Amino acid sequence: MKNQNTNPILGICQLCLKVGELCNSHIIPEFLYKKLYNKNHQMMGINGRFRKGWKPVQIGEREHLLCESCEQHLANKIESAFKAMWVEANPLPDPWPSTEHIAQIKVDYPLFKLFHLSVLFRAGVSTRPQFNCVRLGSHEEKLREMLLELNPGKQNDYQIFGYAVIDPKTNRIRKLIAGADQKKFDGLRWYRFIYGGVWWWISASSHANLNMAPITLRENGTMVIRWFDWSNIPIIQKASALLRNSKV
Repeated sequence: MKNQNTNPILGICQLCLKVGELCNSHIIPEFLYKKLYNKNHQMMGINGRFRKGWKPVQIGEREHLLCESCEQHLANKIESAFKAMWVEANPLPDPWPSTEHIAQIKVDYPLFKLFHLSVLFRAGVSTRPQFNCVRLGSHEEKLREMLLELNPGKQNDYQIFGYAVIDPKTNRIRKLIAGADQKKFDGLRWYRFIYGGVWWWISASSHANLNMAPITLRENGTMVIRWFDWSNIPIIQKASALLRNSKV
């Protein structure tokens, strides 16, 4: 098991590949967890064991992955921009008007896409169990270079789309965080994450799914977000089953 203390350790940075002190790097940035904490800075972490299947968690998933220079590269050039355009600007309607409503958003294409690719890359190099399904193969090196060079690629490279995670009883967005799962769709592999109120689908295949192009992120920064019942998301169903089946 990885050392989970906050002190840097010596190792190879997964981004620049240089040997140095490694930070206790987040997989999904901490600012996306903010609204999940209670007054004691705790949130529910579902593990299927103890405490009826959950335990209190005080920090998001972390692992010693990146050197300080690469941490700052991602934080200052990518993550801060996503925080401003997504978390602070809050472009999605909440409550959601109706199940048929489609939200049209406009974002900074390079930085918005690079943020999602940075999550995918970190999940791929992580050994945390929540991200075990992410196996990037040759895409790991491609994503590493794209992040270093701040190159988002074309709109058909690593396509991205998303569904708003909605509680149908209230039509409110559920600001959840969930580890990855994967899905093959039309023969292509997609990795799926929940953060920022959205169930994000990120393609990790060598070819684009042109049938999905109308709903994926476009190079002009436009994208459509549709409604999705949060209780029908597979990873949420699995977590709910763990809670129901766990013993006191």
